[in-house]
Amino acid sequence: ADVERKEVVDVHSTPFDCGSCARILTVLGALQLWQEEAVELDKDINHYLPRGLHVDNIFPAPVTLSRLLTHTSGFCDSNRDAVGRDSVDGPIGNSRPTSSSSAAGSSISPEDDDELYGGSKMASTPLTQHLKSNRQVRVSPPGTLYRDCEHNYLLVGALVEHCSGLE
Repeated sequence: ADVERKEVVDVHSTPFDCGSCARILTVLGALQLWQEEAVELDKDINHYLPRGLHVDNIFPAPVTLSRLLTHTSGFCDSNRDAVGRDSVDGPIGNSRPTSSSSAAGSSISPEDDDELYGGSKMASTPLTQHLKSNRQVRVSPPGTLYRDCEHNYLLVGALVEHCSGLE
């Protein structure tokens, strides 16, 4: 689309990233489970993940649903920040999400996105299987650093699938 030239979006040839929309639905599912008292926001996430999928507790504080939903779990998508997308590191309250371009001006290409997140390969892989084969490392204790991290919402998705019986 181009506002100045009054060109409309061609919905058949313009790619739309549905990732952020999927996040809303994932949060909705998680909060419905919380409302039904099937999960607790501040309990170790390992209590709710399917068998064979767990988060290593390398720091004293566990990863909780609350921490996953607020991007304060301590996870960092591997190489994501190296290409400058979506987050500015800093103590909670001092950092903010950025646009798809970093402060240095680099942006991520669809090819980088596929490499970092599984892209089209992930679309045909069950979520739990994808998470088991693409484990992420926590780089900070939960609750100490904000990092917009796709892995947080993938784990929430696995929780929703498992606790709702939809896996």
